[in-house]
Amino acid sequence: MASEHSHIVLLDDDDEMVPELQEMLEFEGYFVSGMTDAGAVDDIDWSRVTLLIVDFFLPGSSGPEVARLARAVNPHVEVIFVSGADIQHDIAESGIENARVLGKPVDPDALLETIAKVHTR
Repeated sequence: MASEHSHIVLLDDDDEMVPELQEMLEFEGYFVSGMTDAGAVDDIDWSRVTLLIVDFFLPGSSGPEVARLARAVNPHVEVIFVSGADIQHDIAESGIENARVLGKPVDPDALLETIAKVHTR
C-alpha cells in the first residue's frame, strides 16, 4: 500500500487513460492529481509532489519541460515518462536524470511495480 504522503501528478493528453490510472492509483492509496492539459501544472505545489508520471510528448509542451519545472522547485521529484514511441535517445538528450520509462498503453501492473521501485530509492 502507498505511503499516505505520496503525491503523484499524472499528466497525459489521453483523456481516457488519465482517469482510469488515477482511479487505480487512488485505490492503491496514492493521492493523485490527474490532468490532461499541460497548462494545469502551473497550479501544482511541486514542493509536495513525490512523483511525476508524464507523457513524453504533450501538445504545446513536453514531458521533459514539465519535469524540469517540477525539479526546479523540488529536486527530489521522481519522474516516469510514458510514450508510445521509442524515446530512449530523447530521454538521454533531455537531461532528465534517473527517469523511468513505460510504454503505451500503460500496463497497470508495470506502473505499480515501477512506482514501488522509485519510491524505495
